[in-house]
Amino acid sequence: MDKAQDAKRIIQLREEILKANQAYFDENREIVPESVRDQLKRELISLETAYPELITPDSPTQRVGVPLSGKLPKVAHHHRKYSLGDAFSREDLIEFDERVKRFLQLDQIEYSCEYKIDGLNITLWYEKGVLVKALTRGDGAYGEDVTHTIRTIQNLPLRLKEPLDLEVSGEVFINKADFKSINTLPPDKGDGSQSEPGGFKNPRNLAAGSVRQLDPQIAADRNLQLFLYECSTPPSLTREGGRGDGFNQTKLFQYFDQLDLPHNSELKICSTMESVIDFCESFNDGSAREKFDYEIDGIVIKVHNFALRKRLGYTAKTARYAIAWKFPATEKYTKLLSITYQVGRTGAITPVAELEPIDIDGSTVSRATLHNRDEMERKGVRIGDSVIIRKAGDIIPEVVEVLEDFRDGTQVDIVFPTSCPECKTSLNTEEIITRCPNPDCPARHRERLYYFANTLKIDGLGPSTIDSLLELALIKTPADFWRLTMQDLAMLPMFKEKKIVNLLASLQARKHLTLESFIASLGIPLIGKENAKMFAEYVRSHFGEISLEKLLSVSSSSLTR
Repeated sequence: MDKAQDAKRIIQLREEILKANQAYFDENREIVPESVRDQLKRELISLETAYPELITPDSPTQRVGVPLSGKLPKVAHHHRKYSLGDAFSREDLIEFDERVKRFLQLDQIEYSCEYKIDGLNITLWYEKGVLVKALTRGDGAYGEDVTHTIRTIQNLPLRLKEPLDLEVSGEVFINKADFKSINTLPPDKGDGSQSEPGGFKNPRNLAAGSVRQLDPQIAADRNLQLFLYECSTPPSLTREGGRGDGFNQTKLFQYFDQLDLPHNSELKICSTMESVIDFCESFNDGSAREKFDYEIDGIVIKVHNFALRKRLGYTAKTARYAIAWKFPATEKYTKLLSITYQVGRTGAITPVAELEPIDIDGSTVSRATLHNRDEMERKGVRIGDSVIIRKAGDIIPEVVEVLEDFRDGTQVDIVFPTSCPECKTSLNTEEIITRCPNPDCPARHRERLYYFANTLKIDGLGPSTIDSLLELALIKTPADFWRLTMQDLAMLPMFKEKKIVNLLASLQARKHLTLESFIASLGIPLIGKENAKMFAEYVRSHFGEISLEKLLSVSSSSLTR
């Protein structure tokens, strides 16, 4: 490692994280996705671990939250507030489990698992049963006084059933339906949580911005919700001589029920870390989260027993007894190494970012689309840039934006080609989409064959197989797929008898197609499924039914141009 270069990177990372944290925690804005903030933080932790002498007290890895803005009154917390450590893999959770067991010298630990609500952390003070103060987490030592807006939350009692002195903490949030409804209203220019005219970026920013309003009516109109999950002075620790050996998260929630304090009733108790991991991973694909009417961005795992929590205590920043499992990120940043250009079946030229490989949502991404020339120029990407990549579901990864603050002067401007990268024909730049106008371009021909096989879902006939068939001159048109023999396919790499038989059977099965399916598979510009259906109906009404065998006898130019 180059210490001088890494020291420079540490400074750059700190600046970017502090800027992102300030926007997120203090201004209710999101200038980079939370997953990118996590990634930046992990990189900084890794570098600071390698060079502990470079750690400074003001590093974001050493502090909770951000300095307060001063817009609202600042109040000292009775009990210091801490952050949660993050877990992104099975290994992180196993390491956490081993660390806890080693510290407590126990072979088995019971854990509670709670949904990590994507909202704003709030602490409430009750004196003699009356709500007297509500504070944001702030920097851990001081929080902002937001009592005036928190009082508007309908599911929060302003007076308890018992005259208790109590401090509880939880999360303020806005549910999905209310967020969607509010997001259709005209923009409120006085609200710092708004990302741009016409809408709020996410429920968390809207909830945070609503809590920090000077006018409590704005918060009241937005139907804020609250789930509590922590009590700084749980009853067993004050009434049972300070031991609280049998008190745990389940009993805390039962205590909240007695006082009508709102909490999330969804609580999973696990006797082993393996069952914790299974529970966490069951939510990774996102479908399991759709049933909730609120946003969650992870699972909070805590040692269930409060007496054990007290023994574990805290680091300068985090609780040793808890960790937050973060769901797999769909957005991360990486380095753009070069640009290549793909030629589509219609001749469209698509710039593709070749990337330093990065794991996103469980798969390695090394390429991402930039869509077209205009989009590439709008985003202002350069070779060597740090870029944010998005991957959602089965959508092709795309470049979302450039982290311009990470530029160091070594980046290189991109010059879009003027001729086709495949056939060298001059490109047509008169349309929004730059195209190769040559109908005989080998790349266009190859992409048309890919499209044909994919549309008809011919098993075993993927791009690599089609490439091999073209290389061996065994096909020219889609009709040639049905002329292939066992001897032809035996010439292909990795094609054994079973694979050959399966492909021929798949081709035979696809001979029984509807006319509209066949027309759609040809990839004719502007002829998708619906237009193919209308065209097929027109053909039938004028010429009757036409067999696929007859269609396959059409000339190669008709099928491939």
